[in-house]
Amino acid sequence: MDQQLTTNLQPAPIPYSLPFPMPKKDPKGRLIVFEGSDCCGKSSQIEMAKEWLTSIQREFIVCRDPGSTALGEELRKILKGTSIPLSAKAQMLLFTTSRIQLCEEIIAPALEARKIVLCDRYLPSTLVYQVLVRNPEFIKKEPTPNTLTEHFKITINNQTILNALQNVIQLHYSSGGLKPDVILVYNIDQGTFLMRRKSSRAGEQDRFENDSSESLSSLEKARLSYQTLSDPKDYLNLSESIIGIDGTFPKEIVFQSTKEIIKDYI
Repeated sequence: MDQQLTTNLQPAPIPYSLPFPMPKKDPKGRLIVFEGSDCCGKSSQIEMAKEWLTSIQREFIVCRDPGSTALGEELRKILKGTSIPLSAKAQMLLFTTSRIQLCEEIIAPALEARKIVLCDRYLPSTLVYQVLVRNPEFIKKEPTPNTLTEHFKITINNQTILNALQNVIQLHYSSGGLKPDVILVYNIDQGTFLMRRKSSRAGEQDRFENDSSESLSSLEKARLSYQTLSDPKDYLNLSESIIGIDGTFPKEIVFQSTKEIIKDYI
């Protein structure tokens, strides 16, 4: 895998050698989540993953959070619309409700049937947009030569915010939410973000994405917030593995990394 395209990848552990051969297991269902700020390119990666999985004859489904169920699609309209005022806590609870329904109605049965689930957004989006974006003063930048093109590591330096993140995560799991096998976070630099935003989102308006200076500021905060989650230690226990991928390259090049990572899980 091209080392320039991915960040925070750890070498796979060497498997323990048994004195006798183990029978091969049937392929397992896998929950693979695609995350990142607006304009990160995750939607293109999902489309390319669909084409690739079809070509190798693997069964899969695609879903989105919020959405993909009757309840989820109705909640999506409410959450993205602007006609109904919603507090931050109400938004968080509605996102969680939609996700739990998605897990029970679609994801869990698919995994039981040993299908691969490609999910467009999941729990990390709620953490970013309902917690971190609303508290950007607690996101700390630390210079480092090991992260993408902006050369800093981003951490959360406030225990209250960490507690808030843990509360959202606990609500997810205590309500029956499923843990992904891997979360792919597509990171882009500020220049790429602004260029893609200008060319692809002009004129679109909803609660979270519009052309106001406040919305654009929030989207920039979200971009930085996602980098706090691309930590190989995954201190928030969001997934079996969380991997940051440099999304600034052309989508075909980025997919080389996406495909190699997915291959390790299927």
